[in-house]
Amino acid sequence: MAVRTKQAIRQAFIELLNERPLDKISVKDIAERSTVNRNTFYYYYADIYALVEEIFQTETQLFMEKLHSYASWEEAFREATAFVSENKRAVHHLFNSGNRNILEHYYHKVTYAAMLSYVRGQAEGLSAAEEDIQALAQFYAAALSGMTADWLRGGMKSNVNDHIDRLGRLLEGNIRQALERMENSGYAALPILHRNGSYCGTLTEGDLLWAIKNLCLLDQRDTENHGIMEIAHRKDNLPVTVTTNMQELVLKATDQNFVPVIDDKGAFIGIVTRRAIMRFCLNEYIAPKLAEAIG
Repeated sequence: MAVRTKQAIRQAFIELLNERPLDKISVKDIAERSTVNRNTFYYYYADIYALVEEIFQTETQLFMEKLHSYASWEEAFREATAFVSENKRAVHHLFNSGNRNILEHYYHKVTYAAMLSYVRGQAEGLSAAEEDIQALAQFYAAALSGMTADWLRGGMKSNVNDHIDRLGRLLEGNIRQALERMENSGYAALPILHRNGSYCGTLTEGDLLWAIKNLCLLDQRDTENHGIMEIAHRKDNLPVTVTTNMQELVLKATDQNFVPVIDDKGAFIGIVTRRAIMRFCLNEYIAPKLAEAIG
């Protein structure tokens, strides 16, 4: 009974939202359209905004339940936009109301879930780090959400399938190529130096992807207006000095893939990679003891 009543309230609200702006809809209107009384409405919802939130929470839950059944992110995105296609005027009224954030949050959440699932599928067989996979999915989800917001803001004049096909052509092959570059470059992070030669910190691939998202650098020309020091570092590789002993160097290398080396004035000298440290320990400590034991 409760499910049927809530469904009637929801359907009545969507019908009304297709007819008029959100601020022109009252609880009385919804109650009359759904043939329930106002007390019944308030039994289930604190106000109209709570009803709006539940509608999109339900849509999100249904989407998540079917996420792994989609063959591509385009198919998933089409499913996520089905509600929009069926209720364009309602979505237009909602987008132009004070509750736009609910719609934007819904799109970003389902888009990120779809892209994360797709990127993980593309990463199969590659040694891409999970944080890189998540950052790449977040970047493309932000791009898709931003373009979708522009589409909504423009009144959804183009066909939704044409919109998705256009996005698909723009992204075709890019995700796999990005993952392959992460794997093949051999460098997941680089040291950052000040103009005076001092060591400033470490810049990772994840930092770059987050910067592209947060600074909205979707056009390569925009990158010329931003300096590398504007990019936030999630974690800097801690340096050692030339007098650091081998035990401390090994300890540093257990938590980072390379160790920056500085002089006593903080000037950058170079890096020692984890691989180089492991080879040194093997050749200088482990191999002689093995040879001695065998001999």
